[in-house]
Amino acid sequence: MEFAAATLDAEADPARQIALLRELKGEGIDYVAVDPDHSTDRWVPVKDGKKQYLVGPLTAIKGIGPSTVMKILEARKNNEPLSPKLLRTEGS
Repeated sequence: MEFAAATLDAEADPARQIALLRELKGEGIDYVAVDPDHSTDRWVPVKDGKKQYLVGPLTAIKGIGPSTVMKILEARKNNEPLSPKLLRTEGS
């Protein structure tokens, strides 16, 4: 799972990422494009009980860049709600 996440992070071409995701899916490795509780600045493996899957980065959301990701992660770490300005940035 960690290798798959690192491989997806290293691949900059979206078409090749999609091809990798299809290949992984064929091997039984599922994924979620973005997860509000688990997404970070990169692909991450998540284990939920017996189920394991990959979660895509927050930057997959249109309009979310590295500085916004850091703000989201900081708010998550401090168990704080996202600011209204940040929510507008996310398009929520």
